[in-house]
Amino acid sequence: MRHLLLPCVLLLTTACGDVSPVGGEAAPSGDEARPGGAGGDGAGDGVPVWECTTETCNGLDDDCDGSVDDGLICACEQESTACYGGPALTRRVGACTDGLRACDATGEYLLECEGWVGPVAEICGDGVDNDCDAQVDEGCAGGQAGGDDPGSPDADPDPGPDPHPGPTVTVELSLDGDCVTVSCPEAAPYPVGCDVQFHGGDSRGCVASKPDRSKVYFQEGNVCNAGHLEGELYCSSEPLGTGLTEDNCPINKRRPIYVRDRNACPVDDD
Repeated sequence: MRHLLLPCVLLLTTACGDVSPVGGEAAPSGDEARPGGAGGDGAGDGVPVWECTTETCNGLDDDCDGSVDDGLICACEQESTACYGGPALTRRVGACTDGLRACDATGEYLLECEGWVGPVAEICGDGVDNDCDAQVDEGCAGGQAGGDDPGSPDADPDPGPDPHPGPTVTVELSLDGDCVTVSCPEAAPYPVGCDVQFHGGDSRGCVASKPDRSKVYFQEGNVCNAGHLEGELYCSSEPLGTGLTEDNCPINKRRPIYVRDRNACPVDDD
């Protein structure tokens, strides 16, 4: 399969509903957060490490205790703000996503960070960057890093023919917002696959497309005024009969939704 790189060619945004956090997953704390743990040499289990510093009102876990801006009173400058309780270097990488901090009832101070997802040990075979180090299934057979020698008896079998018909163009995506529309270029007008990460707190992700149409609509949860989307859209000069599915267009959400019409994407709170 030949890949050509093109910038995103079209972006449209529309209004939707509200993001629902799904709860954070704890990152290592204290000495465990430093390279190799207390007195360590920097070797770890693959989950990226980071330096611990004094906590400040920045929406991050600076002192590595598993809490965001703890022990501080942080002013509320807007209705809600993105936050992240995992290692700073893993933020918005792979499966690691931001949460949200809302204002208290007075509208003066920020509440706790909710809905962020931090790094965990890599899970082989799920096609997800679980430890948020920009590699998928590293150390696993057939993964992007590590894995078996292709000539060894334990190596994965030949995956068979490329499922993408015809030459494929790659459209790079890096877009702000939870509801975005992207178009394949005129030279390769049919969407045949994607690899997309939503950076928000909702567990739902929706992909709406038709095999014979150039536009693909991506939506996280049911709100459109927050978050970020990045990844790749694969386009071809020949349509794919099955359209975009979980097999050829993976997204980093526990509840992926694939539909033909964008109106079938979530409209209600989770």
